[in-house]
Amino acid sequence: NLAQGSYYMLGVYVGLTIHRLFGNFILAAAGAAIAVAILGILMQRFVLRQLYDNHLAQVLLTFGFVFIFQDLSLIAWGGFPHNISPPPPFQGSTTVGEITFPTYRLLVVAVGIMVALFLWWFQEGTRMGSAMRAAVDDEEMSQVVGLNVPLTTTVVFGVGAALAGLGGVMGGPFIGA
Repeated sequence: NLAQGSYYMLGVYVGLTIHRLFGNFILAAAGAAIAVAILGILMQRFVLRQLYDNHLAQVLLTFGFVFIFQDLSLIAWGGFPHNISPPPPFQGSTTVGEITFPTYRLLVVAVGIMVALFLWWFQEGTRMGSAMRAAVDDEEMSQVVGLNVPLTTTVVFGVGAALAGLGGVMGGPFIGA
């Protein structure tokens, strides 16, 4: 999916809009993740799923979506740099020994570790994760044993899009900085 980078960009802009409306960074992150997940699910369900057997068409179509999302973002938010302020507790810097780190970047690292641990648990410790692995290993056999492979792939696509939207907001405080 070449449009994954566009999901990141849309996450930044949706998060920026929510942050400007409500002044809440966590709400901006959650709202962007949900909005981009919905967009990703709709794209996967109604466009990409129709082309699962034609990888070249998928590549070209998602590349086309990159241009569409870029132009729509330019129309909606303009071509000027924008900035999402980090939450107040995470502004400034933290010194560990003799090394000083921007506090917000430490938050980004912590969130990244938490997301990685969650994804590992989700894949290895849940029924959905087992279904994902089965669908990837043998789609036909997974359907024979009763797994809903189209639903599973849609959920996975939605989670990936949500993470791109979240990543956009987490990277947002550095946009235009």
